[in-house]
Amino acid sequence: RRERLRDEAQSSACAFLQRERDLLARLPQSIGRGGSGADKLWSEVADFKREALAERARLQRLCQASDIAGRRGAEPPLESLLAEDPTVTAFDLSLQHSLLFEELLRYQEAASGA
Repeated sequence: RRERLRDEAQSSACAFLQRERDLLARLPQSIGRGGSGADKLWSEVADFKREALAERARLQRLCQASDIAGRRGAEPPLESLLAEDPTVTAFDLSLQHSLLFEELLRYQEAASGA
């Protein structure tokens, strides 16, 4: 079960990072065009951010449940093993510091007149 959860977390992290790269690649062109093209991209980015945060929270809950169900003194908690995984760490860091999400925030602030 732990291996399956670790593999699932790595797979989710890889999919997130690829999607982030794809959206970042579209960013300059969409911003340059402005109008509805940019609005559509920002809508996709906002949806993507919500989905990514929800997926990370889901994975965290699964890890915690697995750790509680399988308390074995010799094995470290699954969440701490994932924290050492470079792909999952990249996912976590990107959720916190993504240029894509920083630009989304700027767009949302500008759109709201802040």
